[in-house]
Amino acid sequence: MEDDTQIGKISKCDFEEIVDNLYDGIYFADGEGNTLYVNRAYTEMTGLNRDKLIGRNVKDLLKEGVYYNAVTLEVIKQKKTVTSIGKAKKGVEMLITGSPIFSHGGTVRRVVVIDRDISELRRIQRELELSLKKIKVVEKINSKKEQEIEHLRKQQLNNNFIGSSKEMKEILKMISKVAPLDVTVLITGESGVGKEVVANQIFRKSLRNKGAFIKVNCAAIPANLLESELFGYEKGAFTGAINRKIGLFELSDKGTLMLDEIGDMSLNLQAKLLRVIQEKEITRIGGEKTIPVDVRIIAVTNKNLKKMVKQGTFREDLYYRINVFPIHILPLRSRRSDILDLLDHFLKIYNTKYSKEVVIDKRAISVFQRYPWPGNIRELKNIIERIVIISEPHTSITPDDVASLLMMKEERADMSQSKLGLRESIQNVERELIKEALKRGGSTRKAAEILKISQSAVVKKAKKLSIDFNKQQ
Repeated sequence: MEDDTQIGKISKCDFEEIVDNLYDGIYFADGEGNTLYVNRAYTEMTGLNRDKLIGRNVKDLLKEGVYYNAVTLEVIKQKKTVTSIGKAKKGVEMLITGSPIFSHGGTVRRVVVIDRDISELRRIQRELELSLKKIKVVEKINSKKEQEIEHLRKQQLNNNFIGSSKEMKEILKMISKVAPLDVTVLITGESGVGKEVVANQIFRKSLRNKGAFIKVNCAAIPANLLESELFGYEKGAFTGAINRKIGLFELSDKGTLMLDEIGDMSLNLQAKLLRVIQEKEITRIGGEKTIPVDVRIIAVTNKNLKKMVKQGTFREDLYYRINVFPIHILPLRSRRSDILDLLDHFLKIYNTKYSKEVVIDKRAISVFQRYPWPGNIRELKNIIERIVIISEPHTSITPDDVASLLMMKEERADMSQSKLGLRESIQNVERELIKEALKRGGSTRKAAEILKISQSAVVKKAKKLSIDFNKQQ
C-alpha cells in the first residue's frame, strides 16, 4: 500500500525523466488523436521535433506527410491494440504497437504507442536467413557426397603424414605421445619441411579434436594488427573500432591455436602471450575485464629461437614456456628415403586433379634423390605439379626432363654449392620452362597454352632470355 502511495505521488517532472530514459519510443495521445507527449527516444528514432508534435492531431500530421503511417487512429477506431511495422523519416525500421486506455464508459480516453527500433534485429534476421540458405546448400552437397567425404576424411587421418624414414617414424611416435597430453608443443624446422602437417596430426589425435583449430601466421600480420586479431578489442578502443571484436584466443577456447612463425612476434606481444599461457586469461584491447580461456598452443617456427634468446630478440621465459615438448623436423635432403613416398603421393594427387596418367621413369628417381631440395617438401610438391601440367596426358618423365626442370645436369646434380643469386635463379627456371614448353608444343601458341600465359608473353620472355625459339620448335 505504501508503494502505491509513492507511485501516486510521482511528479510530472519525475515521470518525464523516467520515460525519457527508456530505450523504446513512447507516444501518448488523447481519444481524439491529439498528441499529448513523446519521449526523447521517440524523437531520436523518428527525427521529429517534440515541440512540433505536442498538441497536434494525428490526422493533420498525416496530411502534412509528417507520418507515413500511424496506428493511433486505428486504435481509436478498432478499440483494441494494433501492431504495425513502419519506417521513420530517418529510415529507422520500427515495430509500432498502439494500445487503448478506456474511460469508465468504455470510450477510448488515451492511446499509448510504443515504437521499438528493429533495424538491428532485421539485419541479424537477414544474416541468419542467408546463413540458413548456405547451410541448406552445404547439406545438399554433403548428402550427395557423404561416402566420398567420409573416405577423404579417413585418408586425411591416416595418409596425410607421408614418410617411411626412421626420422619420420620417430616423429610419429612423438606425436602419439604428446597429442593426448594437454601441453604446449614447439615445432621447428626449415621452411617447407611439413611443420603444419605435424601440427594437424597433433590436433587430430588430441582430446580437443572436436573443438576449433585456428592457425595464424605471425609473420604475415603487422604487430599492431596481430594483437587485435589474437586478443580482440572493445568498441571504441581505437579509431575504427565501431564494434566489439572477438579475438582468436576466445574463438579457440576449448580448442587449439597454432601460432605459425612465432619467431616473428614482437617482444611486446610475446609478453602478452606469456601471460595468456601462465594465467589462462586474456583482456581485450580497450577492455578492463579479464576473460578466462582454455586454449592449447602449438608454436611453429623456422628460426633458431635459442639463438634469438641470446640475441635478445625472443623472450627467454616465453621460450621455456612454449618449448615444453619440442619436435624438430629434419630437411628433406637429410631423409632422402622419404622422397619416393612423396613422389608417389603428389603424382597421384596431380594426375587426378589434371586428369592425366603421367609416370616417372625409374631412372629419373635418382635425379630427384640427388637434388638437395632447398625448398623441401613444398618445392618437391610444386615440381611434381609443374611436371604434370606441362606433360602430355600419357607421358613417362625421363631423367633429362627432370634435370632440365630442376636446372641441373646429371653430373651437376648437387646444387647446394650454387652461387647463383635469386634473380638469376628465377631467370634460369623461366628459361628452362619456356624451352621445355616450346619443345613439347612445337609452336609459341602451344607453348603459351602449356605455360598458361599469352603467346606474346612467350615471345617477349624468349627474347629477353636469349632463347632462339625457332630452334626449339
